[in-house]
Amino acid sequence: GVFKGKGRLVTASNRREALIKAKLGIPGQIISELTKHLDVIQTKEGWTIRIPGDIIFERNSYNIKPEAIEYLKKISKLIWKVRGEVRIIGYTDNSENDKWYLSIKRASRVLDFFLKNRNIEPSRFTIIGYADTKPLFPNSNETNRSKNRRIEIYIENRGSNG
Repeated sequence: GVFKGKGRLVTASNRREALIKAKLGIPGQIISELTKHLDVIQTKEGWTIRIPGDIIFERNSYNIKPEAIEYLKKISKLIWKVRGEVRIIGYTDNSENDKWYLSIKRASRVLDFFLKNRNIEPSRFTIIGYADTKPLFPNSNETNRSKNRRIEIYIENRGSNG
């Protein structure tokens, strides 16, 4: 079926999509989009979003790769929408140089992006660097190392800002 809403034609698929968005709310929509490409773990307290190194950082670098920007924009919108605390945790793989420095710089670079992209209260954030001390996978090959070279963002859900 087709109906007209607010001066524009709305098809059944658009209507279904609009109903899903209304049901999920903005945070749910964003999480739904992110789960297509990133690891997102939802708990009753909030979300953990894991961005692997092959998406966000080159080896031995804390410069954010261009392909990560769209994900970070969506995550910053989620952070802006919910009122909870946010922890940004940087990791390295075992082959990188200056692991502790690099893991903190990675978390700091992501924090800088969030603060510049949205008007979010800086006191909500904590950054942590774990270097190569908490690998997800054995550092036995480049595929695993790129998964260990990551950012994890913990977002506490205390309700929504509109």
